[in-house]
Amino acid sequence: NPWGNILGSVGTGPGVVITDIDRQELQATRKNFQVLNHRRMSCRVG
Repeated sequence: NPWGNILGSVGTGPGVVITDIDRQELQATRKNFQVLNHRRMSCRVG
């Protein structure tokens, strides 16, 4: 999830994890995560 909670695990050996992602929770987190509104995209040349 957006807060880093583990949604599934494989154990100790190689494997594949399939899990469901709550898209509404993801959208709400992105909307309410204010730091994203303060980012500045810039490029300096020279």
